[in-house]
Amino acid sequence: TDPPVTEPEPTDPVLDETKLYGIDVTGMTAAQAKEAIQNSINNYKLVLTVNGKALTFTGSGLSMTLNEEVFNKWFEEAIAGNQPSTAGLINCNVDSAVKSVEEALNKKAENATVKYNKSSKRFAIEPHKDGSTVDAAPARSALISAINTLSPAHSVTLKSTPVPATINDQDPRLPGIVSNAN
Repeated sequence: TDPPVTEPEPTDPVLDETKLYGIDVTGMTAAQAKEAIQNSINNYKLVLTVNGKALTFTGSGLSMTLNEEVFNKWFEEAIAGNQPSTAGLINCNVDSAVKSVEEALNKKAENATVKYNKSSKRFAIEPHKDGSTVDAAPARSALISAINTLSPAHSVTLKSTPVPATINDQDPRLPGIVSNAN
C-alpha cells in the first residue's frame, strides 16, 4: 500500500511584485522583507550636502529602526493588493542630525580683544571674527525626505545669516586700551 498523502504545510504569504524603499521584496515573506529592510537601514549612509559642505550620516548614527507594528500593517495591506503607506515605517532621531548640521555651519562671533604679543613684547588689538547662523529647518526637511525614502543623497541650500561681533577691531576704545597697556 502507498503511504498516506500528507498535505503540504501552509506557507507564509509572499509579496507579489513589490518594492519597498527601492528594495525588491517580491516573493518574500514578512520575515524576509523585514530582514531586507532592516539590513538596508543598518547599512544606510546619507550624504547631505549643505551649502557645498558634505555631511555624512549613518543609519545607526540616526538611531534608525524599523517600526515593526507599522511594517506588519504595511505587509498585510501589500498582501491584500493595496498600495500601503510607508508613513511611520522607519523611526529615527532627526534632531541629532539637525544638531550636527547646526554645529557644522553655525559660527560664533568673536569680539576683538587686546592681547599681549610675545614676539613684539607689546599689547596689540586681536581682530574680531564675525559669525553666522543658519536656519536648519530646510535641513530637517531634507533629512526627513531622504530617510522616508531611504535615499542615500540629498542636497539642500541653507540661508546663512551674518552675526557681527559686538566689539570689532575698529572700536574707538581699543587703541586707548592698547596705548595704556604698553
